[in-house]
Amino acid sequence: MEPKVLARGRLRPLLKIWKPGAVVTRVGDRRNKDVQSLLRHMKKEAGATSFLRITGAKDYYLGRGKYQRAVEMASQFPEIGWKLPLKRKPWESEHYSITIFEALSTAVSYIKWNVQTPHRGSGSVGPRETRNCPTT
Repeated sequence: MEPKVLARGRLRPLLKIWKPGAVVTRVGDRRNKDVQSLLRHMKKEAGATSFLRITGAKDYYLGRGKYQRAVEMASQFPEIGWKLPLKRKPWESEHYSITIFEALSTAVSYIKWNVQTPHRGSGSVGPRETRNCPTT
């Protein structure tokens, strides 16, 4: 599917419903043209919302599967541990609640970066600003 269609068709309705103050995404070191195009369209759809990209060559989660990251997040945040699904078999589809843990691990990466990095001024991210945040 084309990146423009993905951003417009899937992201726009979510932004209208939830009206987030910031959109945070972990992109790693992807230099693929489709990924870069998708990020541009996502930023455009986010509009006045801050768009924060967490990037970096040193990825703490590199080599770990989604389930291993989810288990780690469940151990750090026992309040949501009950949402952790059983490990899936290779032929099974991914359980929908895995996205909760993926979002949490992205937020944790951003918060760690934000605490460790000095900012100019108030430290807030302005509208339509993109900040590349290396993961820890």
